[in-house]
Amino acid sequence: MKLTHVFSTALAFVLGGVVTLGIRTAIAAPTAPPKSAPPPVAPPSVQPSAPQTLQAAQAAERQKYYTVSKTFLVSSGAVTLDEVACKSAFDFPVTGGCSAPQNSGARLTISYSGNSGSSSLPFYWRCGFFNDSAPVQAEASVVCKRP
Repeated sequence: MKLTHVFSTALAFVLGGVVTLGIRTAIAAPTAPPKSAPPPVAPPSVQPSAPQTLQAAQAAERQKYYTVSKTFLVSSGAVTLDEVACKSAFDFPVTGGCSAPQNSGARLTISYSGNSGSSSLPFYWRCGFFNDSAPVQAEASVVCKRP
């Protein structure tokens, strides 16, 4: 008989100020390697083809993205800040943007994403415009992704 493994464990017990030492030894007998079975294969009619699987994965990934837009008024002679938020606090902004009509006199001053610092409030995209002409409609938009 050939021994393959010998394990020894020393345990110390304190009983009423007296230390007792117990030693346990276990011998593992040799075992035969497990027989490997071939992996199960589905019938060809059930297995999807690679393009169908890829298309399904791409469609599922596209459904995680959504856009939120908001239109707001930029008053004459003023700086106007507005923001558009993702739908959930767990979603995060991928990109965003701000726009106003060309030749309107509204100039973009800030455009950035942010979070209020609270985990219960969603991320947002903030836009700021300075307008030195007649009031104009501006738009803020953010593309968000669900986890």
